[in-house]
Amino acid sequence: MTIPVAVSRAGGAVRRPRPLAVILALTTLLIVAAILAAAIGSSAIPLDRLAAILGLVPADPATIGRDHLILWSIRLPRIAIAAMVGGMLAVSGAIMQGLFRNPLADPALVGVSGGAALAAATIIIVSDKFLESTLFAIPFEVLPVTALFGALISTATLYRLATTEGRTSIAIFLLGGLAIAALANAAIGLLVFLADDRQLRDITFWMLGSLSGATWPKAAAILPFFLATAVTLPLIARGLDLLVLGEAEAFHSGIHVERL
Repeated sequence: MTIPVAVSRAGGAVRRPRPLAVILALTTLLIVAAILAAAIGSSAIPLDRLAAILGLVPADPATIGRDHLILWSIRLPRIAIAAMVGGMLAVSGAIMQGLFRNPLADPALVGVSGGAALAAATIIIVSDKFLESTLFAIPFEVLPVTALFGALISTATLYRLATTEGRTSIAIFLLGGLAIAALANAAIGLLVFLADDRQLRDITFWMLGSLSGATWPKAAAILPFFLATAVTLPLIARGLDLLVLGEAEAFHSGIHVERL
């Protein structure tokens, strides 16, 4: 088995970490972070009691009843949602970096995040003014779906601007993304200026994000999207790798660049 190396500017060989080693290290870090998140909080749960609640060691149910409720009803749903959402954000960033052949590319750079945030901020203002509904009274599905449509509209607009005669220009895509992101941020700033104190608090709270309302039904609603992301990435990984060489090279290697 060969060891992957890279050539440094000085001409020497520089070892690159093995992908398997990186995956194992990150997985271990995720498990450690999950254990700490489950144990640490306003009501700390010792590791031995944590193991008992998870059924790893025998314990008297009467002694772990309160901690059992805290762990399974509050902390584990938050851990599950944080892991899934974090994984999907990481995958989306990696895909965009591959598509644009730019290690700095991310959803915020190309206006996707801006479109989603603008749509969510708009629905918060509209629901408060016309429906007299606060952020916490809005159904769980409404804001994510609205943000998704905002992101799709932003992406479709950007794709239309960057595509000419069936060819999409990466440079125009990036520059157009910056323009759309700036317009979205300006529109959000206008909404913030027009919002009252309660609306401003709701917009700020949503944009900062929170796991305080995490529940198992919400985790179950996110799971299909997480699985779809996990299945899709390996299917397009080869195309993204070839796209790094350039659109022409990827096309001649059998990759449908526009579809990718």
